[in-house]
Amino acid sequence: GGGLTYRLPSSESMAGPLHWSFAVVLLAAVSVQGRAQKALGFCARTTRVNSRIQPAGGRRSLGAARGLPRRNLLAAGTTITALGGLSWLRRYQGIALADEEGPSTPSSSTENLYKSDVTGYSFRYPGASFKPAPKLLKTHKDEVFFKSTLRKKYNFGVTADPVTIGALSDFGSVEEVADKIIALERDKEGVLNAELRRSGKTMVSGHECYTFDYTSNSTRGNIHYLSNLVIDNEKNLHTFTIQAKQEEFEEVKDEMRAILSSFALKD
Repeated sequence: GGGLTYRLPSSESMAGPLHWSFAVVLLAAVSVQGRAQKALGFCARTTRVNSRIQPAGGRRSLGAARGLPRRNLLAAGTTITALGGLSWLRRYQGIALADEEGPSTPSSSTENLYKSDVTGYSFRYPGASFKPAPKLLKTHKDEVFFKSTLRKKYNFGVTADPVTIGALSDFGSVEEVADKIIALERDKEGVLNAELRRSGKTMVSGHECYTFDYTSNSTRGNIHYLSNLVIDNEKNLHTFTIQAKQEEFEEVKDEMRAILSSFALKD
């Protein structure tokens, strides 16, 4: 059809993990619908975080112009989904939220169980200190976001998007993905420093999962992130990211890790 237009939130309105100009790691829907080349084309033309981007119809894509093999294009499309999911948590902080609470989740002073009715993943969270904060316009196959009722900038969220590969290793090693995250975070406007604490692999419901622990200190605050990437049996890439202020990380790190480790894919 016609060109796709996206409005990118301004960097001043958000504190988040990834540089928006790394658009090769955004827009999963484009890659899944077979338009990875268009995604690469308009990503290359992105010059500012808070710009408006629109692929020109009929223009040769970056991939086509350089003769990139199809495997590289599929890998780029998957990276669009993966790191775009990491950026998603940050985008929520610059978008108006609906007044209603969204998916039904019972209140509790202990743990609540959240289960997706789209891809079937689940996780547990402290019901007394987190509440759903749904977005007015959804941009993923499935997405959910929770914010703390007690601490500012203490949030977590999950996105799920279809991809064309079945293994994370098909588009890069955990070290390669970690290097991209940190390099691009350091290049983001307002960022004073970004540091990778650790990266690694674990298993989630029998599937390989990439794990990342890193910080980003910017003019908007010093934030500590934990994030996991995993692909399910139906080739949905799930990105689970939780963040807190670095100054409060020691107080909440066990809770952050417990929430993250409770994530499970559909049986």
